[in-house]
Amino acid sequence: MSAHSRTAPRRRRRAAKQPEPGDSRERSLRSLPLRIARATSAVVGFVATLLSVIFVLVPASLPEGPPEDKGADLSRATAQWLSFGQYLDRTDTGAAGHDASALRRRGLLVEFDFAIDGYKKEPLRLRYGLVDAAGGEQLDKSSDTEFEPQTTRERGSFPLWIPRPARRAKRVYVQVQLFARDADTAIGRVRTPVLRG
Repeated sequence: MSAHSRTAPRRRRRAAKQPEPGDSRERSLRSLPLRIARATSAVVGFVATLLSVIFVLVPASLPEGPPEDKGADLSRATAQWLSFGQYLDRTDTGAAGHDASALRRRGLLVEFDFAIDGYKKEPLRLRYGLVDAAGGEQLDKSSDTEFEPQTTRERGSFPLWIPRPARRAKRVYVQVQLFARDADTAIGRVRTPVLRG
């Protein structure tokens, strides 16, 4: 038998390079601005996403610039005779607290659209008048109803209930006017079509 036995050559292990003193500190100092930039971009991205979600879910929280001009447009007024109970049903108000005679009382449901610009959080006064179409005499008028827009550009529709007055006319219409708090001149007005009294 041969005395030669083959052995696999041994691999020499290289000694791992030992970090020089201060080397890791230099590396961490060089990477510090990069880490700060990454953290800042993550925070900015999070805040931008959060603001986007808030503005989508609560549009009224969007910042608004100053109004270009102030004004109001009342339009598409309609009027219909019905009972007070029917009015409460149509406006989803509920009849709790009203007796049967009050619910049977006849009156007008007046509805109109409004577009109000530049009056955010400013109280406005809404006033109506029931008018005799033949002679122009006012049969009934309201006390002022306060209305306060919640946005700079407010849009919507508004229902009014006008009880049938003691004084009657064959044909009537309703005029609705909107006033700024301390103004005597209407900033908006609308009139319903003429209907039988």
